[in-house]
Amino acid sequence: MTDAVSARDPEANIHPLRRDRWAAWVTMIGACVVLVVLIITAFYSIQAGDRISRSAVHAVAAARDRQFVAWLGERDVQADLIRSTSIFSEVYRRWRQTGDSAARDLLLSQLFEYGQRTGFSDVILWDLKSERAWSATGHSPRLGPKLRLSARQALESAKLVHYGPYSQDGGGALLDFIVPVSDPTDRTLIVMRMNASEQMAAYLMRWALPELPVEIQLLRRDGDSVVVLGAVGRRSGMAAIQRIPLANRERLCVRAFADPARQGELLDGLDGVGVSVVGVASPIPGTDWLLMTKVDRAGFDANAFRHIPWPLIVGLLTLMVLVVLAGCILQREMLIARRREREAQSERLLALDLLSAIAESSEEAIFARDLEGRYLLFNRVFCEFLGKTPEELRGQGYRTLYPPSMVVQVEKMDHQILAENGVFTQEELIETALGQRVMLMTRGPLHDNAGRIIGIFGIARDFASHMRIEAGLQERSALRDTLASIVESVPGALHSLLIRPDGGGCIPFSTPMVDDLYGLSRQDLARDWATLTARIHPEDIARLEKVLRDPQQGSRQFCEVFRYRHPARGWRWIEGWATPKQESDGSFLWHGFFMDVTDRVEGEEALRESEERYRLLFERSSDAILVLEPSDWGIVRANPAAVAMFLAADESHLVSRSFWDYSPPEQEGGLPSTVRAIELMNMALRFGSCVFDWHYRRLDGEVFPATVRTTRFDLLGKPVIQCSICDVTHRKRQEQELIRSRAKLRELTAHREKAREDERAYMAREIHDDLGQYLTALRMETNLMGMLLTEQNGEAVKRLASMKELIDHLIAETRRVIARLRPVALDLGLVSAAEWLAADYRERMGVDCYLEVTDAEELDLDDDQATTLFRILQECLTNVIRHARAKRVDIRVSVSGEVLCMEVYDDGQGFDPARVRAKKTFGLMGIRERVLIYGGSARIDSQIGEGTRLTINMPIKPRGDA
Repeated sequence: MTDAVSARDPEANIHPLRRDRWAAWVTMIGACVVLVVLIITAFYSIQAGDRISRSAVHAVAAARDRQFVAWLGERDVQADLIRSTSIFSEVYRRWRQTGDSAARDLLLSQLFEYGQRTGFSDVILWDLKSERAWSATGHSPRLGPKLRLSARQALESAKLVHYGPYSQDGGGALLDFIVPVSDPTDRTLIVMRMNASEQMAAYLMRWALPELPVEIQLLRRDGDSVVVLGAVGRRSGMAAIQRIPLANRERLCVRAFADPARQGELLDGLDGVGVSVVGVASPIPGTDWLLMTKVDRAGFDANAFRHIPWPLIVGLLTLMVLVVLAGCILQREMLIARRREREAQSERLLALDLLSAIAESSEEAIFARDLEGRYLLFNRVFCEFLGKTPEELRGQGYRTLYPPSMVVQVEKMDHQILAENGVFTQEELIETALGQRVMLMTRGPLHDNAGRIIGIFGIARDFASHMRIEAGLQERSALRDTLASIVESVPGALHSLLIRPDGGGCIPFSTPMVDDLYGLSRQDLARDWATLTARIHPEDIARLEKVLRDPQQGSRQFCEVFRYRHPARGWRWIEGWATPKQESDGSFLWHGFFMDVTDRVEGEEALRESEERYRLLFERSSDAILVLEPSDWGIVRANPAAVAMFLAADESHLVSRSFWDYSPPEQEGGLPSTVRAIELMNMALRFGSCVFDWHYRRLDGEVFPATVRTTRFDLLGKPVIQCSICDVTHRKRQEQELIRSRAKLRELTAHREKAREDERAYMAREIHDDLGQYLTALRMETNLMGMLLTEQNGEAVKRLASMKELIDHLIAETRRVIARLRPVALDLGLVSAAEWLAADYRERMGVDCYLEVTDAEELDLDDDQATTLFRILQECLTNVIRHARAKRVDIRVSVSGEVLCMEVYDDGQGFDPARVRAKKTFGLMGIRERVLIYGGSARIDSQIGEGTRLTINMPIKPRGDA
């Protein structure tokens, strides 16, 4: 009972001291969490303050950089304006041309007045050629060697050059703007001098940060020291300019020049008075200056730490609130514990009453006893088993109620329960007032609030009745599982169909497969089946209604196939078997099985169509078709085309005979037809198909060629071979005619080429013998005429020289024409002609053309063959010049046995041979045809961007062979 109460309210068992410890631990954990949060907050506050300080310094540095660059650019424009203004240029030109000192003084006064208005303190006119300088203020200007070096740089670059800042005699700093005059031949300069201490300091002091005092310095490296233009800001009392040795690495200004890569980043170091500072040094474009923006390290860190106090205050307040809250929670928990203890007591009393009522209503014997064995709780059934009244049992122990043998058994069981603190269930034979009974006994310990064992409970069931009930339930469950497995395994749906006398109907019972079969809800079909009948095909519904609703049909079996329009799958074929049962009210109740047979119906239809198509193809095919049995390679079927091809009377004359019975004894190559046929048929069986050429013999003895395509397929589980035979007699004749026609064309081509070469040789001889002699005679006549003319005939001599040049050019061109028509070197052999052709192309076309001869130096070819190879080589070189864009051509002629090999390779742009073959160009086709005349072969290898290689292999035809 106490266990039940504890289970309902787990917090009721928590002791107040445990609650105190729990509150203390919560307070300690909360304090630790607050401290950790305080530390993290302080750390991130310092980091955030540091980032804010860095951003502020970078922002001021960027603003100062932009301001100073703008100020310097304005000064550069004002200084450079001098040489582009006509007012100064006219006075300067008059001074330089006349040397008038008045003009010079006027120029100086105008420049000084301009400088005063633009912020310059002095203007110096400096003539480097005469080493003279004039100052607008009248004093002798100081022109040091470094200033002279800057002046020469300005003259060389013809641009404005800065010099300084540098110290002046009276203190402060000066900055010079050196402007060359516009005339590059004149070595005169205008030096615009500015008091940098006044101008820059006044200009840069306009910026400051209230929480982070900022100092600005202008830095320049001068040899082994750094020139610092006076600090502007809080330390304005320092010297306007000072020099810091580069060896003093602790100074911030020195570190800015020591590591140029870190310019623009935040640096730390010491200032002039030894105070730790941080700053940013930014280069000024167009100068060798750095603009340093710095702040004291103490102020920088103070700005970073100034946000810490507020998070600390908030954290301490939070910790105080947490402690107060923990005290409040502790008091509240103690109050709740007392209230729950009172509630638990009342609930325990209520639970005892409830437990007694439950025990009395149970059909099982229930009892509870203390550790002494006295019964404290028992129900009516337990009293009946012992044959005692409740008054007789209350306070009695089991030792006085049970026989000695049973007492030993109970004590042994109680000892095991107390030792293992567990619940045990077992069958026991117990003597009861009703006789011996086999009881299913469950015993276990009873616990108090502290978990201590205070007693033992027990529940006893009559095992015989329990077994009977359990056996019945198991049998019903097994039967239900069997039926469910049968229903799930069938490929369709089981359902009943009730046809009422008024014509209506419904499906009162159905398995879950009905939802998938019809696509309709079983609940809807149980009320009315009108939605189902509306989806049956109109041609089938009348037949089905006649069978289902006609009382005369009630004793017959229902076995029908009908079409049904499924909501999701469209038209489906449904097949059903059902048995009727007539009810007392005249309605019919059909019990049956329905399934989707669409795949079977469509498969049967497809099979019928396939058989019909095969029959049509087999009977109407123009090719002869034979079906062979692999066991003996006998013919089992033959189509009408096969009957006609072999001149048989009908199909019966062909079947039952072997495939090779309609073949000559041997095939091409002398192989027996039987051996060859078995080999080819086995290939068809192994690979599924085979195509080959075959010679057949008709029944009248005529042999004809054919192409046979064999295909393996299964017929009734056995493999058969189908042979499609195509008579190729006409095609073979056409092929032979085509071969003879091509041979004649090649002979005609060879004859045409020979006639063309003979014509070229004849034209070359005629040009050489006739035109060549006339040109030679004309050249000799002009030479004689030149001897007759004297120097007084100057114009005639010139005309005669021009005529000689024209005649010489004509003679050279005639020789080239003769060489193109019939090279003389061709009479010396193919190698000599190839050497001449390579040299000619190298000279005329500017392409590196080289010839390599291997074992062909003494080659003596037939004239026609040599001429053909020469013309092919000539056409290859012409194609290279026209299309390849090559820089080098290699020609290789070699002899291997009785075969001549000629290779031509270029390093040009290449092409795609497949595209060229598709275009059917005559150039490459002509090369192949010329080579085929002599029984040779031509191969072209080329890729785009990788050049082209032509390889010709040709049997050698020696000179003099017919």
